[in-house]
Order: sequence, then structure tokens, then C-alpha cells
Amino acid sequence: MNKKLCMTLTLCALASLPIQQALASDSPWSAGAALGQSYVKMGCDAAHTCDKSDSGFKLYGDYTVNPNFAVEAAYVELGEASESNLTNEIFSAKTSGVAAYGIGVYPMEKLSLFAKLGLSSLTTKVSTPTTGNKSNSNTNIAWGFGAAYALTDRIAVNAVWDLFKTQYKHTTVIDDTNGIDFVSVGLNYRF
Repeated sequence: MNKKLCMTLTLCALASLPIQQALASDSPWSAGAALGQSYVKMGCDAAHTCDKSDSGFKLYGDYTVNPNFAVEAAYVELGEASESNLTNEIFSAKTSGVAAYGIGVYPMEKLSLFAKLGLSSLTTKVSTPTTGNKSNSNTNIAWGFGAAYALTDRIAVNAVWDLFKTQYKHTTVIDDTNGIDFVSVGLNYRF
């Protein structure tokens, strides 16, 4: 009896593998990673030199609600921007944080276009010779747009332009609000 039951269960399990694989490829969950270039939209005095761009990365997870709507949660490292004069660095600012979006998707055969809108909670660590190190956190609107191309049923490559706002003080008087553009290319894996 145990042999028959064991064989029956084994045959049922083997027969259901194609169904399980088909269901797995239709999973609403996916995760990805992207590398890119950030650009801080900050003013720069004519007598100073500014380094407004740096490399960055993001790690994210998506849940597809339907073919035209998804939600995303992401962790971003947006790199460092700095300003200096002829003698020394005046300040540097390094930004990282989390973001959550609602995503509108226009799916085609293998290509999907999308736009996203949400909130980001960013921390900017500012370093100046006069005031030392400070950390400023804030929550602001975040948005972006991009395209994804499906290489297989589970793997897609994407190009995304994310836009963030951040605020920080680099002296006791100057309070800056800057935009940060992050253009990235990444891989997405659907579970």
C-alpha cells in the first residue's frame, strides 16, 4: 500500500511540474538591481568647482497588480556631489535612501514602457571643513520613467530615469533643495 501511494504521489508531482513552472513564470513578484549615473542639480559659484555627478545603484522589488499597474519598493545609493574652491573642498554630500512607487505600464510584445510616481525618504550626509559631518533626512516626491525589454519569460533588461528631491544644510545658514537625476540600466528577475 505504501509503495502504491508513494508511486502515485511521485507521478502526480512529476505530472504537475509543467503546471507549477507555468504558474511560477506568471508570478506577480520580481526583483532587480541597476547601476547608473546620478546628477545633482545644484548651483555652483563661478569661483568654485563642482562635481555634480557620480555612479550609483539601486535594488528593488516589484509586485504586478495587473498588466497595466505595479508597485515598487527600492533602495538607492545616489553617489556623492561636492563643491570646492582653489584651496580646499567646501562641502560634499552623499545621498541614499528608500522609495516606493505606483507604476503605470504600457505593455507590448516584449517591450514595456512605464512611468512611476511615489515618495522617497532620502538621507544626505554632508561634510564641510567648518561644520564637520551632518546628516539630513527628508521625504519628498519621486518620479521616473523608462522601458523594459523581456529577454526571457523571467529576465528583463531595463533603462530608467529616476528623479528625486533632497534637502540638506551644508552650513548653518545655507539650506539647499536639489533635484537628483539617476539614469540607470538594470536586470529584473520575475520569480
